[in-house]
Amino acid sequence: MDQVINVYNNFINVFNKEFVSPVSDNGDFYYKYTVADTQYIAGERYYHLLFRPRRKGMNTFEGDCWVHFGSFAIQKMNLALDKSADVNFMERFSYIQEYTRLADSNWFVSREKLVVDVAPVGDKTPGIIGRKTSTYRNIIVNDSSVVARLKLNKELEEIVTAPGAQQKDNTYWETARHEELSNTEKNIVKMIDTIMNAPVYQKLTKQLEFMGTGYFDVGNVRLGSAYNWFSGNAWEGFRMRFDVASNKHFNRKFMYHTYLAYGFSDKKLKGMGELFYLPKKIPVSTWR
Repeated sequence: MDQVINVYNNFINVFNKEFVSPVSDNGDFYYKYTVADTQYIAGERYYHLLFRPRRKGMNTFEGDCWVHFGSFAIQKMNLALDKSADVNFMERFSYIQEYTRLADSNWFVSREKLVVDVAPVGDKTPGIIGRKTSTYRNIIVNDSSVVARLKLNKELEEIVTAPGAQQKDNTYWETARHEELSNTEKNIVKMIDTIMNAPVYQKLTKQLEFMGTGYFDVGNVRLGSAYNWFSGNAWEGFRMRFDVASNKHFNRKFMYHTYLAYGFSDKKLKGMGELFYLPKKIPVSTWR
């Protein structure tokens, strides 16, 4: 769902397959275009352009777009995969990208909507529908403040999250969203909140996590791994071990871990303790 799409590129990548863009330099070779209408939107004149594949079986789209009269900039583009297109496990792909003209006459993306219908086992079995809508406001282009802000980043690619940004309640989002949620989206949010707050769901989640990792949390302490509680080897014989460590709720920079074990053949008690301190977080990809 994190596909980065630019309709102005000659080719658009859809799940690692290259598809010819309707506004490609060689679009006439791949598409048939039809001017369906001209309309005035917010006092500006636009062409309504329809396009469809010239030949079946090619990696092309079908859909329509609105083109600004004079600058020929794309104001809105609707893309859908041609039914003959072959992308593994994908039954449907729909993408909408809208542009808004800024004060300096440049056009910038203002809204994107992506819908993907995936059927991993076949078109006659239940699949997954993914939806993502992104909106953009208060866009700043070619401004010195942007360059100055980026220089504050310690790493080349870094996302700085404002304090408290992840602890916003529903009241905040009702006023901060660029677009109001649809009734379907509101019902989905309500359903997810109900499920996640249900004691049965929380208990089941902890049980599945314990079965998968062997660890379980008690407050700020992590106990486990259950897979090491009972084991054995030639030297120690039957062996028991119990671990205690900190979890993510303890501290973001300090971590500790200790364990105590006993071998019934060598009749020895052994253990270990360690303390970690993380001065700063550096992505692994930046190490040289």
